[in-house]
Amino acid sequence: MGNNRLIVVAVSNENNNNVRTVSSITWGGQNLTFAVARTNQGSGGNDLRTEIWYLNEAGINAATGFCNNFIVTWSGATTEAFTVVTLKDVDQTTPVAATGTGSPNADGTTTTTTGMAAGVNDLAFYSSATRANSATHTPATGYTELSDQVVVGTETTSLATAYKSITSAGTETPTATWSGSAQLVIAGVIFNGLTQSGGITYYSRNATLGGNWNSNTSWTTNSDGSGGPLAAGVWPRRFDNVVILSGHTITIDALDDNKSCGVSPDGLGRSNVGPFVSSNIAMFYQTGDITISGTLNVTGIEMMVEGHTRILSGGAFTLASNLVNVGFLEADAGSTLSSLDDLIVTGNSNTIINTNSTSTDDLVIDHRDATICGSGTATLQNGAGSTITYTNGATVAQICTSFTVVCTGVGCTGFPVTGTGTVFGNRGPGGVFNTTGTSNLTLWLNASTISQSDNTNITSWADQSGYGNTANAVGGNEPVFRTGIINTNPTVRFTAANTDYLRVADAASLRPNNISVFVAGMYTSAASQWSPFIIKATNYTWADGYAITRNDTDNSVRGYVTNWNANFINSTLAASTFTLINMVYDNINVQTFYNGTSQGTDPFTANITNSTNFLYVGISPNDAGTGVRQPFDGDISEIVLINRNVTLIERILIQNYLAAKYGLALGADDVYTMDNPGNGNFDFDVAGVGQASNGSRHVDARGTGIVRMVVQSPSSLFNNTFLLWGHNNASMTSNFTDIDGTIIVERLNRVWRVSETGDAGNVSISFDISSLPGSPIGADLRLLIDRDGDGFADNDVTPIGGGTLDGSTVTFNGINLQNGDRFTLGNTNLAAPLPVELVYFRAKANGSTVDLTWRTATETNNDYFTIERSADAGEWTVVMTIPGKGNSSIPADYAVVDENPLEGVNYYRLRQTDFDGTYTYSDVVSVVVEMAERVQVFPNPARETFTVKASFELNESRIRLFDQVGKAVYVITQPGDNLNQLMVDSSALPPGVYLLQVTNGRVVRTVRVVIR
Repeated sequence: MGNNRLIVVAVSNENNNNVRTVSSITWGGQNLTFAVARTNQGSGGNDLRTEIWYLNEAGINAATGFCNNFIVTWSGATTEAFTVVTLKDVDQTTPVAATGTGSPNADGTTTTTTGMAAGVNDLAFYSSATRANSATHTPATGYTELSDQVVVGTETTSLATAYKSITSAGTETPTATWSGSAQLVIAGVIFNGLTQSGGITYYSRNATLGGNWNSNTSWTTNSDGSGGPLAAGVWPRRFDNVVILSGHTITIDALDDNKSCGVSPDGLGRSNVGPFVSSNIAMFYQTGDITISGTLNVTGIEMMVEGHTRILSGGAFTLASNLVNVGFLEADAGSTLSSLDDLIVTGNSNTIINTNSTSTDDLVIDHRDATICGSGTATLQNGAGSTITYTNGATVAQICTSFTVVCTGVGCTGFPVTGTGTVFGNRGPGGVFNTTGTSNLTLWLNASTISQSDNTNITSWADQSGYGNTANAVGGNEPVFRTGIINTNPTVRFTAANTDYLRVADAASLRPNNISVFVAGMYTSAASQWSPFIIKATNYTWADGYAITRNDTDNSVRGYVTNWNANFINSTLAASTFTLINMVYDNINVQTFYNGTSQGTDPFTANITNSTNFLYVGISPNDAGTGVRQPFDGDISEIVLINRNVTLIERILIQNYLAAKYGLALGADDVYTMDNPGNGNFDFDVAGVGQASNGSRHVDARGTGIVRMVVQSPSSLFNNTFLLWGHNNASMTSNFTDIDGTIIVERLNRVWRVSETGDAGNVSISFDISSLPGSPIGADLRLLIDRDGDGFADNDVTPIGGGTLDGSTVTFNGINLQNGDRFTLGNTNLAAPLPVELVYFRAKANGSTVDLTWRTATETNNDYFTIERSADAGEWTVVMTIPGKGNSSIPADYAVVDENPLEGVNYYRLRQTDFDGTYTYSDVVSVVVEMAERVQVFPNPARETFTVKASFELNESRIRLFDQVGKAVYVITQPGDNLNQLMVDSSALPPGVYLLQVTNGRVVRTVRVVIR
């Protein structure tokens, strides 16, 4: 959520024997404060009332427990409806700025509050109730509905609530609209808002070396771990960020340790999350960021993470049960990620594992949007046959080709599993939706994808959605492809005199219940009076289906669903005016937009009555459904069809992509400004992420270009936050002039520019370099940012290294961009591409040794290879030298073994040296080596005592014992025969199976111990 919270409760009641009032509302032993109420006293004692109460941050923190019921006390028995919401960034001293209520009326469908003065950042909230049976509520314009419920008792009452974030000071008079006419009541509040704030960052405390999550003594707000403890009752909440410092351990052992009730994955209510095994179980749910340099230990409960969860090298994240990722989970090389149960990736999550110390019971991939990538390995090990489970349509293509899953123990079959996917973000318009034929994007006709000469006939227009809904010409009625027509982009030209048109075969994906259609194009005065841009209907009566068409001979177009004459909105559009037209239908209203500006709504609440006829582009079906009529005349450059109503953020991003591409000025929601001439016309391949005013969110986008961005802390986004980028269409060649010439020796000539509204926080930025010339090395690449606007030569932002190369994708993590930033990709090594064309270089642990393999496609003047090893990727030592092939035009395979690797993480690189002494390096690869037989426990099974023996010095701080549910068990130890041994007193332990963790500071080994 955020800081300065306010719990707001709205209640209503209906009684046919005088009004009932609320005398108190309590939560966790805390009394809520009354804000406003309104009663509508009808004839015959029929009374309807609504009230609004609230509890501030101090009351929330003082409550007993965090998963409490609300107790509402009325003055008498009644039929009650109840809603509770939590607001953030509300002034805690004077929460209420103004109130307003509606005038009583006996019957009606609308009710409006009196005027309420509101300032910038304030929050407007209203509660409305009706006696109408099963009535539905439509929120006031600009308001977001929070609840709409019907309660049946001795009477029937309906209660709805809605809110609005105030961006311009003024007077608020919200109107609630109900579908049935009856007694109505409304009450509203303006809450004093504060500047938006995020969560607090807490650091584990040096004085205690961590401790329990839900303890004020475990935390400090000092980044070095000094200071503390915090005030009583203060520790990280669900939305706060935490950093667990090296050498510290934080333990989570209750669902509400973060002051919030547990939430199940099913409880998130997301269409691409669940169901899967255990998705109905409440979990400790954290939306803030978690950075782990020490150890985070979760015992006795399941955990779900949604922020940016990162395990740094040397850090450990251990769980006794399931870990569910719905956010951005990253395990660096040299880190440990371990779960005694399943690792589940679902929703729009990104999981990047670059460590080989990953163990879990089963791996579950849920739905089609979650991905798991990285250069590491996941080990499944439950002793009875671990599996990879794909649920709700998920496939192995969601695992990247660079990532491997292995299995140990009895019953493992079909392993190792290597992914087949090159996962690279949402490649739909504006970076919204994927193009694999699995998303709601079911038709995308983009003239920029047509590879033909100018002024040639089009026989087919390929669908880019992945569904294969290609538009084909019929007979000789073929439109013409024209290049460079609109802002350098091509178009498809239809001539009415030639009856040019295209059609798409019927498919289930084109028969939605609700819909969104975007068209970029124009009609001329020669177009027939009812000629469609796009239509899917049975015949010329247009009594089913949907369309965007010219509206008679008026200067307008019409969007309709189901019935041309009943459910439509017209939009003014003069002939020969290239524009962006958008129609959406959400089972509530039909609405059209002209260059981003709403043209109004028309109520309609049923599913679309669909047709099984063709979908036509540029013409209408004839009267009998066979043949055509009303040919179109004009240009169509792009059609986007989504088989559901888009969210607000999706609509904004798609509209900004189309407007920038075709040089159009949006009349509303113009959040990408770098397409303006004064900002350099960065019009091309625009994509974006962000969160709209109603809270709808989009956090992963690539679009039609080569750059992908992923928001790493989605839960930290505020409303009205947008981050979009586009490029200047410069060539994908090298630039040797606008660079410093010392650190950076070349950069891409193409430059991207960022529009940011608000603060999107850190993002990962990926470049698909498969189309770039040469063979750049990941370690040589730098992200270049020009913030002061004078080019890249001065490096006003230090070039950013540390990019990881996964196949042909280089990714930079933790990047915080600013509005107006220009960025591109730089190179520090002109010797790359290598004179040896390296196909791959790999390292794989094999017991206590490491297998090193590589393949070359060709070699030119190659004298020899040198294997180098490092413990920290900084200081390197030579392991061995291997002769090269000299000159070779055929593939060559090499394989060697490092017999004496380091214990723990090992970094390797391959140096290739020419006959003239020049050399270049490969990418760095890493592997974790756990030395065989380095930890022994005897006797095992044990009774009174057992001994732990290791190949390194042991002390009490290096061992931990856990029971079968993952709870740490306290044991007494004493020195053994030497510094490498410890004796453990197990006499007080109940018989059973335990897990002993032993670490040398670099590697964690786990040994199963049986106590009898």
